[in-house]
Formats: sequence, C-alpha cells, structure tokens
Amino acid sequence: MSSLWRSATLAPAVVSLSLAARTATAGFVGGLERFDGTTKDLMTWEEMAIFSGSSIGQNDALLMHAPYAADYTTRQLKVGINQGVHAEVTMLSTEPGGFDGWGVLALTTNSNGTSGHLMGDSQVLSVEVHSFFGGILASHMSSGSGTGEWVAQNVGNVYQTFVLSIFRTNLNSAEFSARGMNGQFLGGTTLTFSNVPDDLYVGMYSQTADVKYDNVAIIPEPVGVAVVATTVAPAFARARRRRLALRI
Repeated sequence: MSSLWRSATLAPAVVSLSLAARTATAGFVGGLERFDGTTKDLMTWEEMAIFSGSSIGQNDALLMHAPYAADYTTRQLKVGINQGVHAEVTMLSTEPGGFDGWGVLALTTNSNGTSGHLMGDSQVLSVEVHSFFGGILASHMSSGSGTGEWVAQNVGNVYQTFVLSIFRTNLNSAEFSARGMNGQFLGGTTLTFSNVPDDLYVGMYSQTADVKYDNVAIIPEPVGVAVVATTVAPAFARARRRRLALRI
C-alpha cells in the first residue's frame, strides 16, 4: 500500500474542553460542532474519501477510516486573524505494516476540494498526532511541502484523546498547543510564515489510521494558548525547525 511520508520527527499536543450535555443539533452551535447523532451534516462539511477503502462516518463523533488518506472540511465557515480552533483528536488504530498514522486538525485554503487530500492544499496550518514518532507536530504546508516544529515529544500512549489547538495571532504567525483530557499542558510552539490568506477553512485529516474527532470549537481569542505559552514556554525546549516534503 502506498503511504504519504514527510521527513520529520513529531510531537504530541492536547487541550481539554469543558462541555455541556449533548443535544441533537447539526453543524456549529455557539461556535461548537459536537457531531451529534449518526447523520453527517454535509451542508456544513464536505468530505474527501476518494481513496480506496476510505470512509467517514458519524456516531456522536466524527469517525474517519483512512487506509490511505481522508479529510473533512467546512464548506463556508472560516477562521480569521485573532481567531482559532481546537478539537478533541483520538487515534483509534493504525494500518498494519509500520505505517505512521496521522490524526490532524488544520486550517486550510481547501484548494484541492474533494479531488485531493487536505495536506496538499495551497496553504495549510496544522497540528498533527503521529503514531510512529509518538508525538505531535505543528506545521505550515504549501502545496505539499513546508516547515514544522514539535509541539510535544514522547507522549507515551498515542491512542488517547488529545485536544489540539491552532490560533492565528496575526497574518504571518500562529500558535499551536496541546493538552491532555485532564487539562495537563503537553507543549506549544509558534510558527511564522508568509502568503497565508487571512481566512482559512477548518479541516480534519487522517492518514493510514482510524481517527475520532469531536467537539470542534471556534475560539475568538486565545483561550489559554497565549497565556500558557508565555508562562510555561521555559519548561519546554522548542524543537528545531525542519524542512518537510510530502510524497504520494
């Protein structure tokens, strides 16, 4: 089986959310998408599951089965400057054969639409759980190549729920962070970049893995991200920026 590959080691990140009881609603309500019920809201989201064996389902969470790659992206909703997104990401299993499973939260131009995978879009900001490397990476990708930094490394069990966050601080930078479901801070970093539009769609991407996504929240200000970064930054060493390449 073919695999997508990037030359990088990776690191984990998580953010926990305090959420009200579920109700049977569709799409974003009060800035929160809970994926309630079993019927996908394809008026709010578009799915890319064109590769053999890929499927996307819903059962009070979004369930992405991606032997190769699959993604799920907002049709109209965008995140702008001084806004961000966070979500619960749980890697359930990975493809046999030593493949690196990916569970990704992203902001993207969605230039490929449903004809190609999210990580090949013209501009992508992402925070990514990687099973093979046991960590979470922040990256800026442009048409399949770019740069990345560790958010957290050696997180232990990657088959747990992480809350991943991206926040656009200005046109040319974004903050990425991760927490565990019990609220512990795992790490954070800031990437700088250029040529990224002000407003980006929200997307989730899986590769050679089964991944669950839930409680996708739009944040109008950096809830805990900037504060944590300034108070805890000395506690974690920023990983060296690495050049990345995406192969198909």
